[in-house]
Amino acid sequence: MIHVSDKEIQKSYRKHKSIWISAEKDQTAPNYSHKMVLFYAVECGLKSLYMKEFRLRMTNQENTEGRNITEFGHNLNEILNVLKMFNVKKKEYQLPQVEAEDKNQISPEDMHQAWRYGKKLNDEKELQFVNSLKKILTELEGRV
Repeated sequence: MIHVSDKEIQKSYRKHKSIWISAEKDQTAPNYSHKMVLFYAVECGLKSLYMKEFRLRMTNQENTEGRNITEFGHNLNEILNVLKMFNVKKKEYQLPQVEAEDKNQISPEDMHQAWRYGKKLNDEKELQFVNSLKKILTELEGRV
């Protein structure tokens, strides 16, 4: 595991977000790589917001409760719950599981892997997941 500064994670958020926005403007259906970049944009944005909220300079620095951002891994729902800046009771801010074509359930924190490896997913469930990521990305605007 590598550790990065708050400035580096903010830069990654902006870069991933700009790639996603460019892909959306392209007017073609986003492919797995675009969706993976969207996931990483949201992850970097949430982690950056967490670091800002707890005044952390490095990802391995602990907050007042003894937690650092690396402990969350890719579990975006857990970061959302800790931040409490989003109304986490609203379903659109809680990332759902996604059913794969083979009927296996993909947990939200593993979706980046499903896209990275080209796992065939249930189109409707995948769209719900992508739309949830997009809503979170919109909410991050101006906060990161």
